[in-house]
Amino acid sequence: AVVSTQSTGNTRPSLTGDTILSHRESMVAFSSSMTSLPVLIQENLTKRKEWDYDIFELEKLSSSRPLYYLGFDILVEFGMLNIFKIEEQTLKNWLALVESHYHSSNSYHNSTHAADVLQAAAYFCRSECMESCLDPMDFLSLLIASICRTHDH
Repeated sequence: AVVSTQSTGNTRPSLTGDTILSHRESMVAFSSSMTSLPVLIQENLTKRKEWDYDIFELEKLSSSRPLYYLGFDILVEFGMLNIFKIEEQTLKNWLALVESHYHSSNSYHNSTHAADVLQAAAYFCRSECMESCLDPMDFLSLLIASICRTHDH
């Protein structure tokens, strides 16, 4: 299947055979299980699209689990669960496992740094330029690379 993205006028083939809209058009809200998050974390995540997002605030609110919450939110936002048929619980388990292998004793290469890199990558992925030249596999690869960038250092 090939679909037109209304925001840029470009077409992209679907990797799964499903219709793919631009990321801007396909953004989805938190899934129902994530709406049970504490209100302060939900409010914090609404600011994740801003360049000056405060990742340290999420680190405090999430008891040092910013990668889990931000990673899930961003991968859902970009439609990765739907496009690649990823089970929600599988993603949550994977994010928890990856985050558990970041060492909090490392003052720089820790899960907060990975979440910060992920947030910056997602910020750039939202640009029309990126939307017009990357396909869903490119976006997923970039987001996973951001999540795992300094894993187990």
